[in-house]
Amino acid sequence: MNPVRAVIRIVTISIVLAVGTLVILLTGWIPVRVRRVRFAAWNMRWMARAFLRIFDIRFTPPPPETFASHEGFVFPNHLSYLDIVLLVSMMPMRFLAKEEVRRWPFIGWVAMAVGTVFVDRGDKSSRHLAREKLARVRRYPPIVVFPEGKVGPGGTLLPFRHGAFEIAAQNSTPFLPCAILYDREALVVWGEETLFDAMWRLAGRSGPVYARLVALPAVQPTPADNVQQLALQTHESIARVLAYPEHPGAAGLKE
Repeated sequence: MNPVRAVIRIVTISIVLAVGTLVILLTGWIPVRVRRVRFAAWNMRWMARAFLRIFDIRFTPPPPETFASHEGFVFPNHLSYLDIVLLVSMMPMRFLAKEEVRRWPFIGWVAMAVGTVFVDRGDKSSRHLAREKLARVRRYPPIVVFPEGKVGPGGTLLPFRHGAFEIAAQNSTPFLPCAILYDREALVVWGEETLFDAMWRLAGRSGPVYARLVALPAVQPTPADNVQQLALQTHESIARVLAYPEHPGAAGLKE
């Protein structure tokens, strides 16, 4: 752990986030869409890419058209705050997030500006409103929902909640299962600690962190599908890649 390196990285990314947030807030009113995505949202991509460069995260994404051509939900596993950075570094996406994210400096402001759907999981009416909004929301850019419902502990994939699968099936909305893998998982996992503490641990370490996102075949559900079975099959598909990262669809993290 090098505290000087950690300070330099934290200060640098804070400046990037501050400037990026200001740009997004100032351009959020512009009704122009670039490649079918709000103009302001594209600023998220350069912010995410700057984060990866500053923290020396070596990311291997799937082919660009994987997400650029997908209209619907994205269902990835959830291990770290870095998961969101990786996803946004590919293209602007929207997210289903817990209500407290709305109050986070920079991140919360950006999330609101780009159309994040917030839900208070302890409030049934909030969950109901979030479901209604997800059922009506535009399918593009893709909407990311973490089916585990929270950040996992690392080393295992938590059971999937059925709500997002139910919404997808009822509205015949395609979803793209994804597996996110890290070679130094202990550095990026986010447990009970604060976001700053988690970032400090990552910022002070030496050497790169390798990450890979594996996009599995898209699923086109229908109202006739069994929601529980959809969730179970998706869970098994993602778990298989996480357990065997040399799977043909995953390849090696450092390749």
